[in-house]
Amino acid sequence: MPRRPLNSYVKYLAVDLRSQGVNINEIKRIVRIDFSNSSLHRWTKLLQRTGSVVRNPNEYNKFGPSVSIPPRIQEKLREYLNKNPTTYLAEIQEWLLKEHDILTCISTIDQTLRNVMKISLKKNHLVNSKRSDSMMAEYLAQVGTMPAEFMVFADESSICQRSLIRMRGRAPHAQRSHHQTNHSNAKRYSLLPGISLYGVLGLNIKEGLFKRPDFESFLKHTLRCVINMVGFFLIILFFYINILTPNVKQEYT
Repeated sequence: MPRRPLNSYVKYLAVDLRSQGVNINEIKRIVRIDFSNSSLHRWTKLLQRTGSVVRNPNEYNKFGPSVSIPPRIQEKLREYLNKNPTTYLAEIQEWLLKEHDILTCISTIDQTLRNVMKISLKKNHLVNSKRSDSMMAEYLAQVGTMPAEFMVFADESSICQRSLIRMRGRAPHAQRSHHQTNHSNAKRYSLLPGISLYGVLGLNIKEGLFKRPDFESFLKHTLRCVINMVGFFLIILFFYINILTPNVKQEYT
C-alpha cells in the first residue's frame, strides 16, 4: 500500500478503537479511510513510545537493503527460516514487524535474503512426519521372506494440504530445503480381521490404533461367539493392519 499523509485525528481514533477491541474492518468503515494492518501497528507502537501518533521527521532512520535488517536480526531470521522454510515473503515481513518492530518492504527482504544472507528459493525436499528409518528396517525384516502372493497392500490416500500448496522453500546456497509434512488430512483406520480356511469369521474396524484391550474384546465378543456357533476347530489367522502406515503385525493361534 503506498504511503500517503493522513490526519492525525484519524490515527488517534483508529488506535483508540482498536484498543477497545473493535475489528479493523469496522474501524476502516468508521473513519472511511483504507489503511494496512502494519500502519495501525506502527501508530500503536509510536503512541506507546512517544505519546503521539505523528513521528518527528528528525528521528527518521535511513532505510535500505544493507541496514533495514541488522545482522543480529538476520541470524534470528536464519533460525526462523530453518524451522519454517516455506514461509512467504509477506509472512516474513509480518514476522519482522511483530517480533522485532522492523517495517521494511518485500523487495528489500528478498534482496537481503538472496544477496546478503545467501538464501535462495528452491523446490522442497519433502520428509514425511511418520517416516522412521528404524521402523522401515524392522518392517522389511518382517516381510522380506514372505511370498508376494501372501501380501496385500493398502495405498496411502492422505495428503498434507500445507505441503501441497507450499511446494518451494528457502535454504542456503547449495543446500536442500527440507520440509516436514505436518499432518495427514485423511482419517486413519485400522483393520483387525480373523480369517480362517473357510473365509472371514469376524472383522473389527476403528479409527486410530488397536491396543491390547481392543484385541481382547475382539476375541471375547466377536470370534468366540462365531467359533462356538460353528462348533469345530478352525485355524485362524489374525491380521492387524493400519491402513496408512507400513507397519503390519501378525499373530498365529
